[in-house]
Amino acid sequence: MSNAPSARLLLLSNPLFHLADQAMKGRIQTLGYSPQPDGRGIQYPPLKSAHTFSDVYREIIPATRESRGSTPMTRDSQVIELLGRNLLVAELLQAGLEVALPIRDRGIDLIAYADVGEELLEFSACPIQMKAASKSSFSINSKYGVFPGLLIAYVWNVADPGKTVTYALTHDEAVAVAEKMGYTQTPSWKTGSYSCTRIGVRLLQLLEPYRMEPEKWRTKVRKVTQVGARI
Repeated sequence: MSNAPSARLLLLSNPLFHLADQAMKGRIQTLGYSPQPDGRGIQYPPLKSAHTFSDVYREIIPATRESRGSTPMTRDSQVIELLGRNLLVAELLQAGLEVALPIRDRGIDLIAYADVGEELLEFSACPIQMKAASKSSFSINSKYGVFPGLLIAYVWNVADPGKTVTYALTHDEAVAVAEKMGYTQTPSWKTGSYSCTRIGVRLLQLLEPYRMEPEKWRTKVRKVTQVGARI
């Protein structure tokens, strides 16, 4: 190991996922690390003590921007998806849930499950399709109707963790919101999908009951699991 100044180790192909897991468990550790000649690994400036995923996120993002040059991260759809997924993972971990990532991409981004707990009578799990946005976006797609018990998680403002908000709806709940907004009468929905980025007061009001907090996730997952089991 090199004697170069210590830095936080961000070696994994998905470093924010690793940090989310470690931050939730309070085990962020400092390791000495220097970039390798072949380009594997990136040396970031030392981080302050972090106790939550948002703390880590706020310090990692500026360093990542500098390492990538002047191109804004918010224009990179892959980065938006990565940040959204790991913010969502952090919420689920805070809720006392576990998270699994499917090996194949068939429309499910991750699986949240509850495996232990006094209130559990059986293993509870539900698939989640994530829709991340640097600001805000709402969409529906008929192809997700084939997944029993699927939750669609809309993660907004991923580039600003202080404003991040998550809404979790079943496919039927999302379509019901769209019907009230008149989106299901559009030519776009008649072909199977609809999306919008202009979020007005009416849509926010309809989505508010589905706004998630860590303590609400466990209840939502169990409820969706029970409904899916009856289908």
